[in-house]
Amino acid sequence: MDEAAIAPWWERVGHRPDAARAEERSPRLREDGPTEYAFTPRETFPVPAAERQGRRNGGRDRGSRAGTMSDSKHTSEEHAHDPEVLQLAAKVFDLARQGHAQTLAAYVDAGVPADLTNDRGDTLVMLAAYHGHAAAVTALLERGADPNRANDRGQTPLAGAVFKGEDEVVRALLDGGADPAAGRPSAVETARMLARAELLKLFGES
Repeated sequence: MDEAAIAPWWERVGHRPDAARAEERSPRLREDGPTEYAFTPRETFPVPAAERQGRRNGGRDRGSRAGTMSDSKHTSEEHAHDPEVLQLAAKVFDLARQGHAQTLAAYVDAGVPADLTNDRGDTLVMLAAYHGHAAAVTALLERGADPNRANDRGQTPLAGAVFKGEDEVVRALLDGGADPAAGRPSAVETARMLARAELLKLFGES
């Protein structure tokens, strides 16, 4: 794997990172170590003042990496077996399971995809929801994670939270735009199966 692939940096809202910018920044990372200009997934830096201003002016900026981990097919095939990437992914999945919201948010802000999935199709939101961590769910949703993305079995985070009896997570997901009718079984179907009348009412069902 080339070194540019593991150099995150901050971009202004509307600026799309490309390979040329990665090639420009990677030598600085090697020479100077992690800085605002280029850092690593393990040692991140706050959003610089100019980029924070860009966020306030109507957009959500993300830290960008030239392809360390992504939802794109090309990147997944290129780096799927890289030990460093796998180690980082495993760490982030554990953060979601354990509910470390602030640390998880920092990794996403540094470039880890908010919808990163494991080999079963479980997203970070799914893992956080199933283990009862409403704050982590909210942090991911605020960073663009899809509340309705189902795993390989067709289960959504909302249905998982209903099944586990995690009512706080259910509300966090609904606040973030989760659809009670999505997935199979859906959250509505799961609530009916468990005779959760209060959740059915919350979902707008009788």
